[in-house]
Amino acid sequence: MNGPSIYTYCLLGGLYFAGMIDTNEIVFLPSQPDYDPYVVCYNIERKTMIRVEIQGTEAFKVSGFHIFLNHVENVKLIQA
Repeated sequence: MNGPSIYTYCLLGGLYFAGMIDTNEIVFLPSQPDYDPYVVCYNIERKTMIRVEIQGTEAFKVSGFHIFLNHVENVKLIQA
């Protein structure tokens, strides 16, 4: 992986561990949430990171948010 390690990114970026999801990704949340909420997902197999911005919260000027990992809104979508 080019650039800083995941440990350096978390320490300097102010992220904390939120959990792990089924796609072998570790999910981190900002320790100081702001008005542009986001999560960072680190794929342990590919050693890649992605920042995912959460949209639609502009009207709710709140000081934080909760995240629910592996939440499924509609079960019909996962039935094969």
